[in-house]
Amino acid sequence: MGYVSLSQAEGWLEALREAYKKGCFFCSYAGFLVSGRKHGNRKL
Repeated sequence: MGYVSLSQAEGWLEALREAYKKGCFFCSYAGFLVSGRKHGNRKL
């Protein structure tokens, strides 16, 4: 299911820090989250 171990997370964060220090880090995020709830048992 996409779990990350502590050592993997620490390694990833260290790689991000190093990239930032070298001036070669770029991050971009675009997305949306939708949540809903159907009220009752009515059929449409």
